[in-house]
Amino acid sequence: MRGFLILLTLISIFCVVVYDSVVAVPDGYVGVTTCRLRRFGPIATAPRTLDPGLHLSLPLLTRLSLYNTRIQMLVLQVPVGEGKIVQMTGQVRIEPDSAVILHQKRGPNYLAEVRPWLTEIFKGKISEAHGRLGSPEIRQDILDTVEQALAADGIAFDRPPFLTLLEHLSLNLDPPTEEESDTDEDAD
Repeated sequence: MRGFLILLTLISIFCVVVYDSVVAVPDGYVGVTTCRLRRFGPIATAPRTLDPGLHLSLPLLTRLSLYNTRIQMLVLQVPVGEGKIVQMTGQVRIEPDSAVILHQKRGPNYLAEVRPWLTEIFKGKISEAHGRLGSPEIRQDILDTVEQALAADGIAFDRPPFLTLLEHLSLNLDPPTEEESDTDEDAD
């Protein structure tokens, strides 16, 4: 009877080890594996990416983090005055080849970490614009700055992002029409 319990325990341990040695990465995701133990040296502990599908891993030694590579909406809002908010809406996605960089810099909750950081960048660019948000050059500068900040973390900013003003008062953020441009030039 005792031999049977030992055999049953060994079979159970074997099944758990085999079950833990196969990891699945679903479609639309990329996996980043990291070693739980740091004692194996830099090569063994270096994170690596896994494409969608089934993969073998070292049971109990590796950790898998999944990153969504599908397009996700990113909305940033910055107050610009009494009752006025400038909102930037864009589509972001993770570049699968850059998932390790994103994992090392931001971790699995990257959107929660990136949003306040980008909002501060966005707020700084809006304050530099000094109320000239209707200018296409200013808008492009804001969008390019946010795009470059995201790219540094391996996140692609898909076009077309757009800026809108949510307000209680009427303020036009669209580029001036030809008539408005003519009147501005006449005033000079």
